[in-house]
Amino acid sequence: MNIEQFKKNPVFLIHGMWSDARIMSNIEDKLTARGFTSVINCTLPFHHDRNSDLPKLKRAGIRYYTDKIKRKISEYPEKEVSIIGHSMGGLIALLCSGHEKVTHVAAINPAPAKGCFVCNAHVLYSILHNPYYLWCITTGQPIHILPKDIKELCMNKCTQSVDDIRGKFYALPESTKAIKDALFCRMHIPRKVNSRRIVFSSLADRITPHKGHVKLQNSLGIETVHAREEDHTSLLLRPSIGAILEANLFC
Repeated sequence: MNIEQFKKNPVFLIHGMWSDARIMSNIEDKLTARGFTSVINCTLPFHHDRNSDLPKLKRAGIRYYTDKIKRKISEYPEKEVSIIGHSMGGLIALLCSGHEKVTHVAAINPAPAKGCFVCNAHVLYSILHNPYYLWCITTGQPIHILPKDIKELCMNKCTQSVDDIRGKFYALPESTKAIKDALFCRMHIPRKVNSRRIVFSSLADRITPHKGHVKLQNSLGIETVHAREEDHTSLLLRPSIGAILEANLFC
């Protein structure tokens, strides 16, 4: 199948923790501008309203999110679809890579998976030295990422103010269960699939370390593209991200 045919098939975008579909809007715009006619920018369950969804968010984990995306894929009549995910969304994309309809998967700085965990000193330090995070993890309450941690962990190379970064990151509460799923590596990515899978790994990422992505490449044979100048989120905002995805994933 040539690239023009791929552009007619659905492309699902999946955001990461503490955010919603808006953080993937630049990718959506750039792919649409390049002729992709069916880009579905998904908001994961209970990420629409930061207040009313909190009781339901407590019980949601990565497996729950993954099952919801698989059902959404099955609802579309097309026989071939692609998935592009960031952070936790990248892990969800890889977990969906064995679905019979999925032909292409791009995981941008994906969260860790079973057997590919790398101890992240920056994240551990932020959690262990903050009573609020410890209280949330202990009680199972949804976690709001604090503004200073957005800058320290997610956009560490950004020179903007914390408030500007928080607005760009669309900071929302996240399920403690999903965070535990990622931290304790309970997810198993399928080894043998028919889809093409690529991991985009930022060398300066402080949330999902590059070494974990190298482990993914070594253990599962997933191709890795290195982004040398990026942190956890800035690759999403690159003006050339549409061309990068098309050139690496579909050509």
